[in-house]
Amino acid sequence: MDIQLLAEIAVGALALILFLALWKPLLGIVSIPENCIGVVNIKFVLLGRHKALPDGRIVALQGEAGWQADTLAPGLYFFYWPWQYRVERIAQVIVPPGEVGVVEANDGTPIPAGRVLAKHIASDAFQDARAFLSNGGERGPQITAIPPGTYRINTALFNVQFVKAISIPQGEVGIVTTFEGKPLAKGEIAGAEVAGHTMFQNGQAFLDGGGFKGLQEQVILAGTYFLNPKFASVELVPMT
Repeated sequence: MDIQLLAEIAVGALALILFLALWKPLLGIVSIPENCIGVVNIKFVLLGRHKALPDGRIVALQGEAGWQADTLAPGLYFFYWPWQYRVERIAQVIVPPGEVGVVEANDGTPIPAGRVLAKHIASDAFQDARAFLSNGGERGPQITAIPPGTYRINTALFNVQFVKAISIPQGEVGIVTTFEGKPLAKGEIAGAEVAGHTMFQNGQAFLDGGGFKGLQEQVILAGTYFLNPKFASVELVPMT
């Protein structure tokens, strides 16, 4: 075979190998599997006014360098070049049956003095990090917990821990003590019943309805309840 032809074949083969090795990074191609989300970190910003996060913030809303509030849904994406972007494929958060997801936010406004839990912010069960931060979401443990299910949650902003749901057997009742609410009046030992909180499963509704902190007059009967243990504790006692 002609030496020149061999050389041309070798050069072509080398070019093909280089193309196959480099086409993904050159096009900035990122693939997010169906059971994951992409959490994006911008390493640096060359143009624009928003190059650095404001002091005290760790999640970006305006394209600043750092972790981004907006995540990538499953699919194929272009122009996420590896020298500028770091994209972590994070598995969806799955809260198993019989458990509840307790959430803590790593960013947001400070919780006001006198409260221990962050107020509820409509954010599609913490799946919309932008809505959470834009609408005044507070940093720290959240009053809202998430029931069993599958969620696409930005783990740069939220941490989720799983705890057992409260299960009350037949023949017993649950005595509830809440850790948030108005202080009891002098001489009172238990907070008056408040409507609309679905047996203490909706902590924000309890507070909005004027619920009191501490021991509650209302008890919960046999069943399974998805209570936030940072909001309320339950003691099981025999029904009398």
